[in-house]
Amino acid sequence: MTPRAPRGVPLALRFLAHRRLRTTVAASGIAFATLFMFVQLGFYGAVTNTALAVASRLDGALVIVSPRFVHFAEPGAIERQRLFQALAVPGVARATPMYLGYTDWRSQGVAGTCRMFTIGVPLDAPLPLAAEPPDALTLLRRTNAVLVDRLTQTKCGPLDADRGVEIRQQPVRIAGAFELGVGFLGDGAVLLSDDTYAAVFGARDAEPSIGIVTLQPDADPGDVRRRLAAALPSDVRVLTMAELRDIQLQHWIRDTAAGNIFSLGTVAGFVVGFVVLYQILSSDIRTQIAQYATMRAIGVADRRLYGCVLGQASIFAVLAFVPAWMAAAAVFSVIRQSTRLPIAATVGNTTLVFGLTVVMCLSAAALSLRRLALADPADLF
Repeated sequence: MTPRAPRGVPLALRFLAHRRLRTTVAASGIAFATLFMFVQLGFYGAVTNTALAVASRLDGALVIVSPRFVHFAEPGAIERQRLFQALAVPGVARATPMYLGYTDWRSQGVAGTCRMFTIGVPLDAPLPLAAEPPDALTLLRRTNAVLVDRLTQTKCGPLDADRGVEIRQQPVRIAGAFELGVGFLGDGAVLLSDDTYAAVFGARDAEPSIGIVTLQPDADPGDVRRRLAAALPSDVRVLTMAELRDIQLQHWIRDTAAGNIFSLGTVAGFVVGFVVLYQILSSDIRTQIAQYATMRAIGVADRRLYGCVLGQASIFAVLAFVPAWMAAAAVFSVIRQSTRLPIAATVGNTTLVFGLTVVMCLSAAALSLRRLALADPADLF
């Protein structure tokens, strides 16, 4: 009489434990595919964070931009007069200009230059960027003073306060640091006063890139936006912050290759894992077809046999996901340290990858069940 399996030990687990080497190889292949999906989604998230890096920090309700505004690296320009006109609209408390551009950054004693995203702000109004150091305006009042993003890439040199650097071959001095994290937008970011911005760029009469509109406490953003759109000429657009963020996401995620590449990379990882597990399960069923036929002959229900294969797939999903998640966390840590990219294994990405891994494994198992239907007890005789 055939000894019965101990209670509580699933049949699928006993199948996997019986051939440990095969199980290890299969789990490793699926783990690699899962890690690949993690990395692709991590970079996709970094692209999303790049799109929202500046937009999510703007301290205002509305923004005035040029009709040629594409994203913060290509903002166009607006006439300064439009901001004064905006102040005449009921409900508007402030209309603060912001100057955007790029500078070459060279640190003393460091070879090479960095491409820094540069933000110029006036000193006669509250900073239009949220989460700044409380004394930022005081620091920027110093002659040729700049604040540098502490998430600037390490290749740009030390970011110590009072350190001398050159931007656009003009000597300036680091007065302090703030935190922004511009991702793919540049090697880092630098914040300076509008006077220093004009001196560095050699344009004393430079027009603002965008205008940040702050509303009075009781003002309705929708009503003020409609009034601004009616009062201002057609050479500017008035956007809500939500619309501004949507424009950034549209550009970085859908209009550039970056978002599409990482999306397709995630699909590629899913397909690779699916093929790997399908081949392994199909080969296993083909190799052990006699055992499956024997179980059918002794009256084991088909649903239990199918459940065995699906159970193996579920176990593979867990065995592969855990090391892949640990490896992804380590990889992301290295990437953050070396490039300062805003990349991480977030709760959302972790949940999505786990769901994709489970679906991948169960789909491969479901497809391989066609071979299990060939397990005919009559073939044993």
